[in-house]
Amino acid sequence: ACKNNKNVENSNLIAGWGVAIVKCNQLNILESNSTTLIDELYGSVNIDSNSSQYNGAEYGSNNTGELTAIGEALKWIKILHTNNINSNLLNELKDMPIIINCDSIYAVNSILGI
Repeated sequence: ACKNNKNVENSNLIAGWGVAIVKCNQLNILESNSTTLIDELYGSVNIDSNSSQYNGAEYGSNNTGELTAIGEALKWIKILHTNNINSNLLNELKDMPIIINCDSIYAVNSILGI
């Protein structure tokens, strides 16, 4: 969470985001050894509109961090499906269903247009 996350549009806060890409090895992901970590993505929310890493955030906040994480997960999926990746595990993932879990109701509703 961003410290002092109030009236963020008037401040210079740094916000972070993170994504864990996992492969489910069985239906019940709560059982031990049921997932394999594939990749970890993380960074600061980029507010520089001239940067190639810019996702549209005008300032750092919990919300922009959560939205950036979802955007970065979608970019990872796009790269997986558009590039010729020489990895048996990653090629196997191309044919699997994709689920994005998020603990932010705000972020999910924003993506759904609610």
